[in-house]
Amino acid sequence: MEERKDEVVIGVEKADHQHRKPCDECAFARSCKPGLLGGSPAEVYIGQCEANFRIPCHKRYSVEPGSEDWKRNVANDPECVGYAIFRANIGKEEKRGLLSMPADKELCFSSYAEFMAHHYRIALGFAKAFLVEYPAAFLARIQQARAGKVITLIPKDK
Repeated sequence: MEERKDEVVIGVEKADHQHRKPCDECAFARSCKPGLLGGSPAEVYIGQCEANFRIPCHKRYSVEPGSEDWKRNVANDPECVGYAIFRANIGKEEKRGLLSMPADKELCFSSYAEFMAHHYRIALGFAKAFLVEYPAAFLARIQQARAGKVITLIPKDK
């Protein structure tokens, strides 16, 4: 497999089993069938993205999701390439330990609102309005709480 010269992986060893293109069912790819979210609502993905969670490729798990060994083994499974491209598209900073890929706004969504509008089959304006009412930072706090992480939001002016 030929490696792209413009890709960067920060803080992790490049695993032999790490793919370099989104899979055919990647929720972050524009080609994905609307609603194909792997069992989680769009708000979960948005919160996890905003909180910089590591998201494995849902088609390449080494063990069955939800099984006793899943949380222990998932850290060694390939990361979701579409998620890495999406993070680049929305301008998220590269984070140590997360796969980093170059932006590609034709291949993957370029905003949380686009992602949500596509999967819920709603107008982009409705998705934007939802995200005004429930910002990505709020959705991130929910995901961090579910994961048992303690966070504090500090106002920008401090």
